[in-house]
Amino acid sequence: MTADRSTPDRLLDLAAEHVERGGIHAFSFRDLAGPLGLTHAAVHYHFRSKADLAQALASQYRRRLLGELAALDDRESDPATRLRAFVAAYGEGVRAGRFCLCGMLASDASSLPEGVRAEVEAFFESVEGWLADTLCLGRRAGALAFDGEPADVAALALAAVEGAMLTAWSAPDADHADLRYRRATDALLSSLTPCPSLP
Repeated sequence: MTADRSTPDRLLDLAAEHVERGGIHAFSFRDLAGPLGLTHAAVHYHFRSKADLAQALASQYRRRLLGELAALDDRESDPATRLRAFVAAYGEGVRAGRFCLCGMLASDASSLPEGVRAEVEAFFESVEGWLADTLCLGRRAGALAFDGEPADVAALALAAVEGAMLTAWSAPDADHADLRYRRATDALLSSLTPCPSLP
C-alpha cells in the first residue's frame, strides 16, 4: 500500500487481506487502525459499521475483477486461453493463502445484511455472465466443447473454481493447496477441451 492512496482505499486494501485470509468476522476495526496509524474512531469515520465496510469491499472487488476480465478479453482473442487465465488467476490466490473475497463473504451470508448479500450476488452473476460469454464464443470457434447451455456450464465452472479454492483452504500447506486446486481445475479445463478429430 502506497502513501499516496486515500485513507478509505488503504482501509479497503487491508480489510480485503483480512477477509481473503479469514473472513469478515476474523478481524476488528482496531486491526485496521493500528497498521495504518489511525485511531479506532478514524476507521468508523470512513466506515460506520462492519456491514458498510463489507459492502464497499464486495463492490470494489466486483469492479476490479470486471476490469481485469475486460482487459483479459482485449489481450487474448482465444476464449480457451481466457478461461485458462481466469482459472490461473485464482490459483495465484490459493498459493498466496488468499480466498476469493466474495466467496468468503458468501460463507458468512447468513450473518450479513441484505446490501452486502446483494453485492455478493451481483459479483457471482457478473462472473457467470463473463464465463457464459466466453464459453459461447469458445464453442462457436471450436476452441471449447460442452453439452448444454453456456449459462448452465458457466454456473458449473464457477462452482468448480470456488469449490476448488474451498477444498484447497483445508490443505496442510501451500504445496498441497496448490495441488488440490490444480487437480480440480485441470479436470474442469480438460472437460471443456474439444476431442481431437480422427484422421
